[in-house]
Amino acid sequence: MGGYFAWPGKNSSIKIERICSLSCKEYCNNEKNMPYSFNDLLQNLKNANKDDSNIAITKPALLKSLDALALNNEILSKPFGKVTIYCCVEQKPCQETSENVTWDAVNELKMELVNLDKDLNDWQKQMTALHKYPDNLTLLKEIFLLEQELLELQSMTKQLNNSTNFCSQQEVKCFMEMEKQIESELVKRKKLLKQIVLVLKDAVNPSNMNEFLVCIYDTILLSHMTFY
Repeated sequence: MGGYFAWPGKNSSIKIERICSLSCKEYCNNEKNMPYSFNDLLQNLKNANKDDSNIAITKPALLKSLDALALNNEILSKPFGKVTIYCCVEQKPCQETSENVTWDAVNELKMELVNLDKDLNDWQKQMTALHKYPDNLTLLKEIFLLEQELLELQSMTKQLNNSTNFCSQQEVKCFMEMEKQIESELVKRKKLLKQIVLVLKDAVNPSNMNEFLVCIYDTILLSHMTFY
């Protein structure tokens, strides 16, 4: 650590006290806010100024300087038994006043608040969406059921692959033609049924056509059963 002050001229009590005062204040406020005893400060300041023959730090001058600095609240002193500890004065943060606040700062804070509200709404939406999903236990049960279903499908697939009872191309073609014929016949019969219903409606003119058709159906069904 280099010397704090190089004071030209001959030694005098006023100069030494001034040097001690400035050195103590700077040392206490620049060494990581560490506390020091009187002997620590004396030794450290002597070592810091050992290369300067014009400065001789003495105990009386140092003690007087420390007392003056503590009295002016430039450093703190705290007695612990027979030892007094010295350290720097903690700097209080500057408090904002209405004179220091600008419209730009207010608008910036408003924008920041809007962004925070937007982020909060987004997180709340995500939380709501997460609550819609089933819990872990339910998911495990569903996974188990799906695995069982998969095993059954795999077993059926294996049985079909191992089966030798396959339909020929000719049989498949025949089935497809029969399906087309049945669909065509079904369309024709539906059309014929509608025509019969219209004829019955014109000829009989029942008050309730649906009930009339049900009665006809029951009669036909009964006669069919009697016939057999």
